[in-house]
Amino acid sequence: MSKYMEKKDLLLDCIDVSPDGLVVEIGCIRYTSEMGSEGFSTFYLAKYCHVNGREFRSFDSLVDHVTIANSILKERGLPELVVCKNGTYALQELQEEIGFLYLDSSDDPKDTLDQYMAAKDKLVPNAVILVDDAHNYWAGEYGKATSLIRYIGIENVELIDIGEGYRSCVIGRYK
Repeated sequence: MSKYMEKKDLLLDCIDVSPDGLVVEIGCIRYTSEMGSEGFSTFYLAKYCHVNGREFRSFDSLVDHVTIANSILKERGLPELVVCKNGTYALQELQEEIGFLYLDSSDDPKDTLDQYMAAKDKLVPNAVILVDDAHNYWAGEYGKATSLIRYIGIENVELIDIGEGYRSCVIGRYK
């Protein structure tokens, strides 16, 4: 059963209930302003972490996206924290433990599962994982989260409607 939340509110709720640890985003802002299905996650995560004293890292494999995201952060007085790197490789190389993981890059469900597997041993107990675009489209029944949901089991996720036919997948929010 899906619930409904605005994308921004879901993102902030998930990070707020996540345990201490690094906040990591895979896939950053792609446009200079917030609109419908294109959220402003990088800004919201960076601002939340800045205000609440949490460490934030964001990775995207496309230089243009990284440039836009860092420009938005700089314009709003926040540190430029987005790095151009493949998400799976970035997660494999991280040394810190992760308290919140936001996966919103490739539409390929295999990429999302690979990113989760790269982070799995670095997740602190009760870490929260949020996967965007978990609605039914060409990528599968649960969008980019399809392979991850098959791996961990549908009974272990929350599916949250975020409007306009979109859905996100949350793992570990209220354990």
